[in-house]
Order: sequence, then structure tokens, then C-alpha cells
Amino acid sequence: MDRRKFVGAGTAALAALAVPKGLLGQTCDNRTLGDRYGMGPFHTDGAPRKVKLASEFEPGQRISVQGTVANCSGPVSGVNLDVWHATDGGCYQHPSDACPDIPGHPESFRLRGQMVTDRDGKFAFESILPGAYLNGSAYRPRHIHVIISQSPGVQIVTQLYFAGDPYIKGDFGADEPGAANRIIPWVKTVPALWKGTWNIQIPGVTTGLIPQNDPAMMEFDVYARRLGNSILFHLPPNTSRQPVELRVYDLAGALVKRSLMTGLPVELDIGSLRAGSYMVDLSWWTLKGLRKESVPIRI
Repeated sequence: MDRRKFVGAGTAALAALAVPKGLLGQTCDNRTLGDRYGMGPFHTDGAPRKVKLASEFEPGQRISVQGTVANCSGPVSGVNLDVWHATDGGCYQHPSDACPDIPGHPESFRLRGQMVTDRDGKFAFESILPGAYLNGSAYRPRHIHVIISQSPGVQIVTQLYFAGDPYIKGDFGADEPGAANRIIPWVKTVPALWKGTWNIQIPGVTTGLIPQNDPAMMEFDVYARRLGNSILFHLPPNTSRQPVELRVYDLAGALVKRSLMTGLPVELDIGSLRAGSYMVDLSWWTLKGLRKESVPIRI
């Protein structure tokens, strides 16, 4: 993923994502990307674990979303999905955008919840179809916000859209190539329920506190680990002896740091960077030619 797809990503980092070859007829190049609108203003930390986001009191068209989370090695268990969306009327139940009360509604985290993929990488949740709402002078298409977390250091902040929505065309988040595999069709199973399938492809890039010689990490092309005020990037073993260029971009897409490194692992000094999320672009020559990768980091 290039840095332009990182601009507007909100407060969490985005990752270049991949899916296993042969899984569900997709390829490792069919990537799930972060949404241009990022987190948005209405996320609430600490949503409970639940797969039924809408109570029986919630008005709106009932929907069910299911899918598989995978990387190039196959389905991935234990991936956390933090999900939230607007009401049927296009309102978020949040202190900064209080929605009209629903008599008898028992939940403080209305239309919000978290779930974890099972041993086969599968997930599912039920809710209602979110309403469209005005964003300036134009309506945003109906959408569901999702934070996909593979580990504390790896998050993809994105949005799910629905095929046939008339407001997709011209929308900053939905009408761009990176959103194509996040626009899902519906199958009406019964009049009261629409079902959609969304298969998520998470990165072959991972970050976190990973032992340098952990053999389990050999499946990854690139991974990163924190060490004090540095982040160490471990590159594939066929790297040539040419320098590796690192470019660090902030959420606005501005270049904040650039360096050339010759040793392995490649070390990025983050002591001068403010707390927040960044995208690191790495470029280096391998035995097969020039290679570029982008890795999200959070400080």
C-alpha cells in the first residue's frame, strides 16, 4: 500500500493486506485496505464482546454479515473485530451525537460490539442496516466501521459498504479502488433478514514484540518489533547489501523522517517522533530487483 492510501486514515495505522492463494478464489494481491475516512469521530473504546449488535428494540432492516479472516498462509484465528455503525436514521449513539431514545432499550453500547475469529478464521455478526446521513452537502453511503486487530501493534481501520447504494458514487471513502472488495452484495434469505459475506485479508506483515529468531515468523516477508526507542524491521533473507531507504509519513501524508540503513535488521530511531500513528515506506534492492513495502507503526 502506498502512502496516499494512508492519508485520512484517522488515529490508527493502516496496513498493506494479503489473502492466501486459492482461498475463496482470491489471491494474495486482493488486499483489504483501510478506509480513507479512517476511524471517524464516533468510536467508543471498550465495547462488549457480542455478535448481536442490535437489540430487539432497534428499528431497521435486519442484516447478517459473515466471513473469514486470512493471510497468505491461510485462515487466522484470534483476530479481533471492533464493529460499530449508525442507526436506521443515520445517528450514532455517542456522547457527541446523541440519538433519540428507544423505549425499553437496555444497552449502553448501542450498535457496537467486538468479536474474535474462531479457529478457522471465521466471524459473524447480526445487526440492522445503517442509515445514510449528510456529510456536508452530500450523503455518505450506508456503512459499518470496523477496526481489525491482529495484535496490539497491527490495526486496520476500515469501513464496509453495500452494493447498490446510490451514494457510493462520488464518495471519498467508498468510490476509490481500495474500497472495491469492501462493497459487498446482499442475499435476501428471508424477508426479514439480508445476509452478506465479507472476506478480510490481513497482512503478511506483522508488528509487535516478536523474538528475533522465532521460527514461526519465517512465514512473514517483513515484520517489525519494538526495542526501546527503535523499531527493528526484519526483511527477507535474500536482501542484497544495498542500503534500505526508510520514509516515515504521518496521518496527513507528510514526510517526517527519512534515513538510509545498511545493516540488518533495519533500525528506525523513533525517539524524535511524537506519539501517534505513522506509515513507514521501505525500499531496498533484493536479488530479484527493487522491492517496496509499507508497514504501519504506532508510537
